[in-house]
Amino acid sequence: MLIGLVRQSAGAMGILTLSAVVGVVDIDPFILSMIQEADLQPSLLVAAALLSMMSNTLAKGAYYFALVPGVRRETAWRYILWGLLHIPVVLTA
Repeated sequence: MLIGLVRQSAGAMGILTLSAVVGVVDIDPFILSMIQEADLQPSLLVAAALLSMMSNTLAKGAYYFALVPGVRRETAWRYILWGLLHIPVVLTA
């Protein structure tokens, strides 16, 4: 329902923005609701799913960085790398 409303009012850019915002919290319900939308283009669906995964990965990295101060240096670069590796995939989708 929300995805349809966002798509009608803001188009594809709205769906991508929503996917980045929703990815910070939880991506499973968002991806499942996108799949149920029958008229979404497959390329938009893939890009939105990847963008929500990238956002979710970066959020988890931030949580980990804030909550586990003893190993920040060891793990920060891994989360940053995973987040950056999503960018070319999203741009080509």
